[in-house]
Amino acid sequence: MYRRWHSWGAGMMLGLLLSLILASVALADIGPKPTMDFVFTALTDVQPEIVEATLYECSDPTCTIAEPLQELGPQRITCQATSCYSMAYGYAEHFRLSVRFSDGITRESNVFGKRAYQAQYTVRIEDSSLVVEEHSTFGSLFNGPLYIVALFTLGAAVLILPLLALLHLVFLGIWIVRAPRPEAPRPEAPPRWLFSATWILSGLGIVIGLIAAFTVPLTLLIELPVLIAYVRWRNKPLRLWLTLGVAVNLVTQPLLWSMAIGGGLSHFPWTTLAIVETGIWLVEAVLLYLPLRRQTTFPAMLLLSLAMNALSFGLGLLLPV
Repeated sequence: MYRRWHSWGAGMMLGLLLSLILASVALADIGPKPTMDFVFTALTDVQPEIVEATLYECSDPTCTIAEPLQELGPQRITCQATSCYSMAYGYAEHFRLSVRFSDGITRESNVFGKRAYQAQYTVRIEDSSLVVEEHSTFGSLFNGPLYIVALFTLGAAVLILPLLALLHLVFLGIWIVRAPRPEAPRPEAPPRWLFSATWILSGLGIVIGLIAAFTVPLTLLIELPVLIAYVRWRNKPLRLWLTLGVAVNLVTQPLLWSMAIGGGLSHFPWTTLAIVETGIWLVEAVLLYLPLRRQTTFPAMLLLSLAMNALSFGLGLLLPV
């Protein structure tokens, strides 16, 4: 009776945490991180080269209070002779560029914003200032086949991957329902069609992730060895645990990635990041525990999920993805 109420409690926690995550600003374990790409052009025949650039984040539209973007892991701005690129864990709402050029002049830009998650800008070099403009249309830089690839990439990240995530959630629900009750004399193996259907969906998610959201398969590549090591250590059935481990990640990853592409991660404080990562940890622990409750305990799944997510999150802070 105790373990039955334990399962119901875990299920209620799962529903609550999923609602909180889907309603909040969220971040997947590894990335995605917002970016800003600047291309500089000059009206004169000789264009000065970039020597040093500072990206200021502003808390107000007039940029009276500005702080340089902090360098932390991959978060920074780097420049070539005629372009700059910035990646961050999260940006403010308003920005200003200050660039020192090879002609000895330091030019400052107008105050500008950021609409796209992976934003691209044109920076016009004038005599004593810079004019920054963001490209407004997705795919405006692509023509012909590249435009089709760009549209497919956006569609896969925003539409297809979340749909696969919801289908994974449905199949995980079937796993949970078909799991033997704690008082059953001996557990029955899940039907073969359930394994097949889960792996077909997982394969589609991984393939599309390679195209549209590389952080999805990268997270699996980092987290699954932890799961496999645990399974070998505890002498658990590898096929069952590995199937559920992949499916669980393909529930949380695509939904949160598509929220980022849709603009849900443009600005977030570190407190939000901590809350979201805690939610991911608990959701994945519950999703693993419910179908495996005959073979394990909820505290064990909490520790396993914590180890998997801590590793991918820690590496994700350092990787430029």
